[in-house]
Amino acid sequence: MPVFLYSPRRLLAFVLLLSLALSVFFSALSVISNVHAVRTGYVELNQLYEEENRQLQQHGRLLLERSVLLNFYRLEAIAAEELGMKNPNAAQVEVLE
Repeated sequence: MPVFLYSPRRLLAFVLLLSLALSVFFSALSVISNVHAVRTGYVELNQLYEEENRQLQQHGRLLLERSVLLNFYRLEAIAAEELGMKNPNAAQVEVLE
């Protein structure tokens, strides 16, 4: 038999020391796990910020493209060239009451 089993006081000290060591070990594992989760979350957050910036840039480009496409002079030129439309002269305008 091991030496520490002969004394109840030594057995108690050994059990307490073992439980303390196991507590420290599992606490360290918990800390490592939490740090990993935080780092993973931080990486994902940065990726989402980058995606948000790309989406905002795309939105700005699309707004600019829309304003160019809806320009009055451009639409008037398309109406005249492709559809053969023209502004009416004064004799062609009728006012309805």
